[in-house]
Amino acid sequence: MVDEHYLKASRSPDHFLQLCGRVQSVNGAISTVMNRQLKAFVEKADDDVIRLNALDLSIYQSVTPLGFSAAAEPGIFTVVTTDDAHKARIFEALQAMDVAFSDGKEWCPAEVFELLRDINLLSGKFIRVSWLKPGYYRLAVV
Repeated sequence: MVDEHYLKASRSPDHFLQLCGRVQSVNGAISTVMNRQLKAFVEKADDDVIRLNALDLSIYQSVTPLGFSAAAEPGIFTVVTTDDAHKARIFEALQAMDVAFSDGKEWCPAEVFELLRDINLLSGKFIRVSWLKPGYYRLAVV
């Protein structure tokens, strides 16, 4: 079963999103996200570089030991991977931090995660984020 929630993103000056509020669930009822906040999401991972978009900049302390470094754009962190096994180790660490993986077209991070899971380099569920329109997204545990 897929656990999905629809949320509105906000990047206010203090954009450390407080998303433990009211959201519209799949069945249209209003519910509460169970202490899950979108702290960060992998927005690109189809080549050797993993690009992480951090909505909560405090996550930087957790991802620097994985080899991430700050990009020129604020809130963006990148790491270069050497092979699929290395990418899987980083994905596993991000999965444990409840970092989401973007859904989308052609080898989006969610598809890359699923591929690595299919070839037994990863296991378990992960958080998939799907963008509905600018500022609005859906979270699913898959």
